[in-house]
Amino acid sequence: MKNKGITLIALIITIIILLILAGVTINLILGENGLFRTAQKAGEDYEKAGAREKLEAVLVELQADKIAKTEYNQNEYIDNKLKQNNMQVEGDIAIVDGWQFEIDRSVPQIGQSLGKETEFSKETRGKAKFIYNPQTQYVGSAEVSIEIDESIKTNKVQYKIGEGESATWIDYIEGSTFNVTDNTTIYGRIISNETNEIGYSFKIEISNVDKTLPKTAKIEFDKITASVNTVIKATVTQYDDETGIDITNCKYIVNTSKDELGTDSSLWNNATKFSFNPQIIDIKQATAGNYYLHILSIDGGNNLFETVSDVINFKGITYLANVSGYALDSPMKSSWSTSGGAWDNARYPFRGSLQAGAKKRIYVWYKSKVDVTDSDKVSLSAKVFYTASNTIEVSLRLVNSPGGGTPIMEVKQSLYGSGNNKITNNLSIDVSSLERFILCRSKCYL
Repeated sequence: MKNKGITLIALIITIIILLILAGVTINLILGENGLFRTAQKAGEDYEKAGAREKLEAVLVELQADKIAKTEYNQNEYIDNKLKQNNMQVEGDIAIVDGWQFEIDRSVPQIGQSLGKETEFSKETRGKAKFIYNPQTQYVGSAEVSIEIDESIKTNKVQYKIGEGESATWIDYIEGSTFNVTDNTTIYGRIISNETNEIGYSFKIEISNVDKTLPKTAKIEFDKITASVNTVIKATVTQYDDETGIDITNCKYIVNTSKDELGTDSSLWNNATKFSFNPQIIDIKQATAGNYYLHILSIDGGNNLFETVSDVINFKGITYLANVSGYALDSPMKSSWSTSGGAWDNARYPFRGSLQAGAKKRIYVWYKSKVDVTDSDKVSLSAKVFYTASNTIEVSLRLVNSPGGGTPIMEVKQSLYGSGNNKITNNLSIDVSSLERFILCRSKCYL
């Protein structure tokens, strides 16, 4: 007869399998994501949602009171209303059924949920806050620090700027400052060095960083057309309503493009910096054409804006006659001829004698260039020596080409003779209204 039963090996295998199943079951029930923890978290979420709903209902009443009741205010009125509904208030923290919520008193509404109240959260509540100055005017960047109460200095304080994946928590070093260059929310929290439990959380809204571009610069020209190598004056005034114009960083450049250069700094390497606001700029160009004044305005927040002026025009040389009021070469012998004659190379002053009834022509030829300023009292002139017993008419004429061409200016004068007596006369054309000339020919009809 055979013996029937469980062998020792089978028993051991059975026990091992049972232990494995027990471990899996325990983990499913008591593990980090087990049924017990899941049920516990679901219960906490339910409690938190209930507490939040209670608080929101009271805050909705307060929003109505803000409109309807004259005694409403953001401090005592809100505190009393919350306490009447069995809620605790500590600063901007409302505690409802053991859950903490930060409230925005200006609306009023819930700002953020701070989690379940613990002993550590109670101990650290209100023991740290952000500080930055000035808080009432626009700044280029906000310099922020954290004020920490002496009683919690053994713990860690962290902050982060803004939200999203790019915002990371940074350990704060007591007494230090950090700069915020955008209008955003800064978050802070206190963490236990012993248990890593997160206690009091706090935040601040930064809203006075200047992110507004400067205004369009005002550009006033004294004229919009001039001859080459003469000056057009531009008065430039720049404006910014927030942090003001940082005038020593503002720049200007003159070119032939009516399109904006852009605000890339490399495009303004050859530009000239401003020194004053407003400032007068002298614009002078040697080449004829249309030009534009480009202004790069920069404010205290490092915001950049480009202004492009209306067109200004520099014209080329149009007059071929020039002034004789400047020092010239030694006079050369004039060439005279009857009945008009040919054009010869002569120099001012003209020297020669005229007989009664003669019809003659003289001219002068210079090859240098002269700029005429407002202070110049200049003229083109000819001195005539003649003997005549009758009256003759002398004409001094500016022309637009060396060979004569179209008259630009002309002045006439009658000369009176008295027998054989020599008479000397000056004949002049005022050219001070012209902006520039090329020394060229003039002719005198006699």
